[in-house]
Amino acid sequence: MEQKNQTENNEYRFIREKVVSRRRNKIKKMALTLAFTVFLAVIFGIVARAVFLYADGPLKRFLGVGDEPVPTPARRPTPTLRPTRPTEDVTPSAGVTPPADPTPSTGATPPAEITPPVDPAPSVGATPSANVTPTAGVTPSVDATPSAGVTPPTGSDTPVPTLAEPTGGGDISSSLTPSPVPSFAEQYAALFLGMQEVARAVEQSLVTITVTVGGIDWLDNPYETESRTTGIVIGKNDSELLVLVNLDRIQSASRISLTVDKENFEAALWNYDQDYNIAIVSVAAGELPAQFASEVQAAVFGESAQLSVGTPILALGNPNGYIGSREFGTVTSRESVYYITDGSVDLFNTSTTDSEDGDGVIVNLSGEIVGIITRTMKSGLDESMCTAVGITKLKNVIGRLAAGEERAYFGIRGEDMPRAALDEQGLSNGIYVTEVETDSPAFDAGLKTGDIITKADGNFIYTFCGFDALLNLRSPGMEMKVTLWRTGRMKAEEIEVTVVLGVKRERGEGVGERGLR
Repeated sequence: MEQKNQTENNEYRFIREKVVSRRRNKIKKMALTLAFTVFLAVIFGIVARAVFLYADGPLKRFLGVGDEPVPTPARRPTPTLRPTRPTEDVTPSAGVTPPADPTPSTGATPPAEITPPVDPAPSVGATPSANVTPTAGVTPSVDATPSAGVTPPTGSDTPVPTLAEPTGGGDISSSLTPSPVPSFAEQYAALFLGMQEVARAVEQSLVTITVTVGGIDWLDNPYETESRTTGIVIGKNDSELLVLVNLDRIQSASRISLTVDKENFEAALWNYDQDYNIAIVSVAAGELPAQFASEVQAAVFGESAQLSVGTPILALGNPNGYIGSREFGTVTSRESVYYITDGSVDLFNTSTTDSEDGDGVIVNLSGEIVGIITRTMKSGLDESMCTAVGITKLKNVIGRLAAGEERAYFGIRGEDMPRAALDEQGLSNGIYVTEVETDSPAFDAGLKTGDIITKADGNFIYTFCGFDALLNLRSPGMEMKVTLWRTGRMKAEEIEVTVVLGVKRERGEGVGERGLR
């Protein structure tokens, strides 16, 4: 039994050895075939390359095909100073002796390729210029046209044109080289450098106002806190400096100062307007440093009505909450209106940083102030965006405040009416009264909430802006006839009332312990 099993194992071993031997022979045969094929491919490539190299020339000549020569652009010759050949012969006049050999002018260096002739034979009557270097083999004549720096012959009636030499001397070909075009990065840097120049010019009209607020802590100890805001210089003379600030920044102040180089100079309230949120403070000019007083300039106001979305602007002052900060951006939106007593102001937004402690001005690229950053006129708007009051409507108010003039007071709040609302009432124009202030001239005249003002002194009223402009032309104590459209429970009627205008705001006398009074 054991012998039989051993015999069977030997048979199996034989079979296994035989199978392995046949597989290895097959792989070896495939490898040899592949190597032989590669060898033949290499030999064929070498032979084909040799045949191509040796047969290329004769084959092209047989077929008549050749490489076309590539034309080489001729180099533009550099102009040289040499006289031109005359177009016609000149017969010398009798008795005229030709001059001696021309001598080149002192300091004139002839071109390297030009050799003075041994014995030039000038035409009769022609006097060579002191600055002319004659060319070998060329006979100058009386009609020769000299080039730059050539003095015309004495007595010649023919004007001689003069060739302009390149700036700074040197070869003419160097002046024909175009100036290099600045790269995009260089143009980008130049843009910001230009905007920095505009900012520095405007900042001569911006000052720092320090506001001191006093109080008492829970232990009955007095204390003071200080904050800083940006002021706009609107007037300057030998006696005082008038500075415009946001009213909400100084409203609770116990002391106001103008800060110059960390030194405070006392300021006093000059005038203010609660509705427009602006105030004017005055500083004695004689107390200010001489250099500061000579460098500070009154601000230049532009037109905010001309702004459009995408207009580049600068935000200066402390737009992001830091005094002296600068921001560059664009106008992102406009057409926003904020309604105040007896009028409205235009608002616009910018892409600059907004801060709860920030204020300042918005400036166009011409260096004109077109807006004042506000923090109080954002009700109903996106309060996360930097909002500015357009300067166009403020300029007249600022001027009258600075002059100390009393302004007319009507006493209503309202809003513009859309076209659909006017059509519903059968009207073509009018403004809607949303509030009549107590004890105001409008209240005394009988105006009510819900009235629609269509006319004032015979003028059609379309917007609150127009009503405000008309009111600014009046003075306190004047009468204004107003046409109203009033809708009652039973009927709608048109009525006319007379309003005796009051005083907009009494002039502030100063700042007390509890702020404005």
